[in-house]
Amino acid sequence: MPFLALIRIVPSWCYWLLALLALCIACEVHGRHAVQKEWDADRAEISRISQIARATATARNEEIKISQDNTNARITKDHANEIALVRSNSKPERLRIASNVCSGVAAATKAESATGSDSGLAATILLPQQINDDLQSLMIEADTMLAGCRAAQEFIVSNGMAP
Repeated sequence: MPFLALIRIVPSWCYWLLALLALCIACEVHGRHAVQKEWDADRAEISRISQIARATATARNEEIKISQDNTNARITKDHANEIALVRSNSKPERLRIASNVCSGVAAATKAESATGSDSGLAATILLPQQINDDLQSLMIEADTMLAGCRAAQEFIVSNGMAP
């Protein structure tokens, strides 16, 4: 009985205070748990939305990559075709120059008659082979450079980097 006697010694307001304290602790634990559930639900929703947005962005980026790869392949093919065309057209007949422009440097024309297609060539002379080859290589280099510039311009326009 010493326990029951001890309970009677403590005033009743202490019991009320103890009950109120127990109630506050229980509400705090319950409230913390409710807030944590809301927090976890919000985090799960944000995570789900982020995953959907990431998947959408990845799919869009893959479509853009495929489109750019196709465009770049087309541009590369067009450039290679243009270079091949330049190289195939690179062996025209030897260059001629008017005889009054370059006397003594170029070789004389060996036209046997002034009839047919040689009639307009009588006043011209052929350039020496070395000069002709140098000029032909410069023409090929210039055409190749222009083809590269056209390919670069097409790349820039096709990928939306210029209006």
